[in-house]
Amino acid sequence: MTHALGLCATRASGLKSQFGTMGKPYNAGIAASNGVEVAQLASMGFTSVQDGVSGPQGFILTHSIETDPEARWETPEQGRFLFEDNKYKLHACCHGTHAMIEALLAAKVDVDQVEAFALRTSPRWLNVCNQKSPASGLAVKFSYAWLAGMALRGDATGDDNLYSDALVADPFLQSFANRVTVEGDANVTDLQAVGVLTLKSGETVEVSYDLAASLPEDVLRQKLTAKAVAALGEEGQKIWECHDKLDGFSARDLGMLLTV
Repeated sequence: MTHALGLCATRASGLKSQFGTMGKPYNAGIAASNGVEVAQLASMGFTSVQDGVSGPQGFILTHSIETDPEARWETPEQGRFLFEDNKYKLHACCHGTHAMIEALLAAKVDVDQVEAFALRTSPRWLNVCNQKSPASGLAVKFSYAWLAGMALRGDATGDDNLYSDALVADPFLQSFANRVTVEGDANVTDLQAVGVLTLKSGETVEVSYDLAASLPEDVLRQKLTAKAVAALGEEGQKIWECHDKLDGFSARDLGMLLTV
């Protein structure tokens, strides 16, 4: 009954409290499912109010403090589309942890030599992905302490299959988590991570990463290919083999690859 009530609550609005549970990806699944369903209903003649988004008592006016719903409909002439600002998720965990993971990977430090790790992150992430003692593999996706150990150990953090409940009981990760401290810093943006690795020798290594920086195309391709293969196996590789043939390659063709 507890799980049913929680899932019912998130179906109504999409709750952040679901982070670290199956309810989190369920939020996105419901949104996608709703979009497909209503498109099919409309095509069959199912009717609705003419403007359910920005009209009187519509979505914007009932779900935000916006007093001018038309302000939400910027055109390219008035502003710009933000699609190109979207960032890739190269790791199968909370996006708030990705800058830290990339910073640690770039450090190329032997995890066995690390005595402590102090991370500074945007304050907005502290109540999202700073779970100190994750209780499941899904919760590990929202734990700086666990993911820091995994990144330094060389775990394939882009493979969703990695996040099983066995991670919670991993003795190394449990021990390493005790060496990780996380602090909110208003000077660090939500796309950045800054930290210091203290080695057992006493040496310190400063690490930082900014997800806003563009990756070289070859590096991005390598990382995205690895994640696609981790998620889809051989079909993930086939998608990238079609990369240079996208001219004349329809969305339906791409969709067929994803559903094989």
